[in-house]
Amino acid sequence: MNLHIFHNITFLDFAKQEFELTNEDEKFVIITDQEDEIDDKEFFSQLSLREFIKINNPQRIIIHYLDGVKAKPIIDSEYKGYIHWSAWGADIYSPHFGFSKKSLYLKKTKKIYHKLKIRSQENIVYRSLKLFRPILGFAFKLRYNHLHNYYYVEQLLSKVNSFSTVVPTEKDIIQRRVNGNYKAFTYGNIKTLVPEKLRKMKDIELGDRILVGGSATLSQNHLDIFEITGYEINAVIPINYGEEMYKQYLIDKLSGYKNFILLTERLSYESYIELLMSCGCLIMNQLRQQSVGSIVLGLFLGMRVYLNASNPVYKFLVSENFIVFDLQKDFSNYGCSPLTKMEIEKNRKCLSDYWGEESSEKRMRNFWD
Repeated sequence: MNLHIFHNITFLDFAKQEFELTNEDEKFVIITDQEDEIDDKEFFSQLSLREFIKINNPQRIIIHYLDGVKAKPIIDSEYKGYIHWSAWGADIYSPHFGFSKKSLYLKKTKKIYHKLKIRSQENIVYRSLKLFRPILGFAFKLRYNHLHNYYYVEQLLSKVNSFSTVVPTEKDIIQRRVNGNYKAFTYGNIKTLVPEKLRKMKDIELGDRILVGGSATLSQNHLDIFEITGYEINAVIPINYGEEMYKQYLIDKLSGYKNFILLTERLSYESYIELLMSCGCLIMNQLRQQSVGSIVLGLFLGMRVYLNASNPVYKFLVSENFIVFDLQKDFSNYGCSPLTKMEIEKNRKCLSDYWGEESSEKRMRNFWD
């Protein structure tokens, strides 16, 4: 049995569809405070998960997003088997790999970070200097009689046999610490990420708005985008999930602009697609991999996609011959002008080559080889 551990239902169904192609016995569980079973989804507490691992000794454990909550029951169970880590993003861009949150922010956003005093709300062990973490960790153990989550993750990293990342260009970051083999994996493919009615449409008519960012997280670097584009653009700005304090800051800062649509409530997937189609251009300014689902959709729809050139997603897409643009260098030249039909078709061909159903199936058939 292969045991898949999640902390919420995000991407669980996508993972199920992909791993079913391996033709192995797969069990998917969600770690939470209370044990339950809802709609065929099993919820385990840390303690019950530890005991389940001890009793059943899975052939493999697949961790979907690595954090201390998942690492603790695995370490405490003294599991000696095969561990695969499927990284999402935030679990890579962390102090475990030399990142501080502030290192992911550009000039304007760093000022917001300090102004809102967000640092004071972060976990003290994670935000402390590396030199002081052992001292803080020792004090935590004395107080609570178990290791801090930071150290459970540290221990588990040394046990990882293989790992996956959202884009292959993140592989080098993980290999700074992890000796395991890299296995390509995507949460979903074109068939599951793009609605059928859109896949059947030959020509998709887009609007003239610009989608700016993907969430209310500081790593989106919103105000640094407007330093480049100006505040006159017709922008759709999704801030319906993320950091509440930053979300309120953006509402206060941007709601006075009548040409901005601030998306503050969650939409159905269909409504979100409709909103996307009102945009002919997409801008993401993260220094880290984030919002890849929106980027894939934007490329399929035929949007002109701008990314920060330092983003591993940009580097990957360029290496795969996608037509994408460097926000800093290219926006002043192209703005929100539409792509040609040839450019749109080229991006769709590149999407099919990597995120297509056949490509996905081929990867999964040989995933454990």
